[in-house]
Amino acid sequence: MNNRQRAWWQSGRVITGSLIIIVLLVVGLFPHLVTHYTPWQEDSFHLSDYEAPPFPPSRLHWFGTDEYGHDLFTQIVYGIVPTFRDATILVVITLLASLAIAVLQAMYRVNLYIFDRLTDLTKLFPPVLLMLLILEMKPIYFSHYSSYWYFGIIGLFEIGRLEPIVEGDIGLVYKKPFIESAIIAGGSEFWVFRKHVWRFIMPYILEYIPSQYARILTVMGELGYFGVVTRALIFATQNGEHFITHQLDLPTLLATGGHHWFTVPGGVFFPTIALCLMIVCFRLIATGVASATTLKRAEHWPWPEYVAKLVAHRSPSTSRVSA
Repeated sequence: MNNRQRAWWQSGRVITGSLIIIVLLVVGLFPHLVTHYTPWQEDSFHLSDYEAPPFPPSRLHWFGTDEYGHDLFTQIVYGIVPTFRDATILVVITLLASLAIAVLQAMYRVNLYIFDRLTDLTKLFPPVLLMLLILEMKPIYFSHYSSYWYFGIIGLFEIGRLEPIVEGDIGLVYKKPFIESAIIAGGSEFWVFRKHVWRFIMPYILEYIPSQYARILTVMGELGYFGVVTRALIFATQNGEHFITHQLDLPTLLATGGHHWFTVPGGVFFPTIALCLMIVCFRLIATGVASATTLKRAEHWPWPEYVAKLVAHRSPSTSRVSA
């Protein structure tokens, strides 16, 4: 089968990335297949020898333990599913919101200036820096509902970044001759979009999904390095305010591990490796889908049925000339 006939799901990159993602999900859904510890179980073997955690990597703990004796490999395994869950929430929100706003502005000519200003802001300043500055504000950071702020701010800036891209792709489709012909023929805006534009937007959406997963995971990981967690519990002591968390996801593991970088470097290193593996897999899927669907989109300009309609529309005059 040559490259021009290959579907996107037959790409080697898509297959490789998808298989690794599936394996990670299986391991995360059934952690007992790879570990006999629980995430918050303290090491009883080393403690019986009067050794103090953290413990280095060994046959008992492949990635070592944290300062409380919790197995790092087990925490990473249990953190896979929450990480995918959080990323999926953000991907769905950003894609649906960006598509809806892009359709309103491209199809119905509705100008939503607030998102234009947000887009301009993300062009001037790195979105991660803006997220960090807002999330580090004391009323937000010391909120018991920090996960909602975390998701909301990331989603808002990702919408500002993605919406112009989606709107530009829709605009390219609207510039095609067959769209103008369909509008002249009496089709409504919604009918034209549903019948003609949506078919051409679908390959773009297929590319957006894995690339958006990769970007969301990257942003979550970068914020995790700065101690931003998805769910924090704040308590006051005589020495000031401190936070604890029992949330299990890779960015939160990065955040908590960063506070003990010098004593437990594995608390940052190994979650980073796991998160990077997910990001690379989604990048592979995105590039594989793009390489396959680009050829398909190129082959479909213009659609054969529209060419046939144009020929049929001109056929009476042509037959009279030939007669």
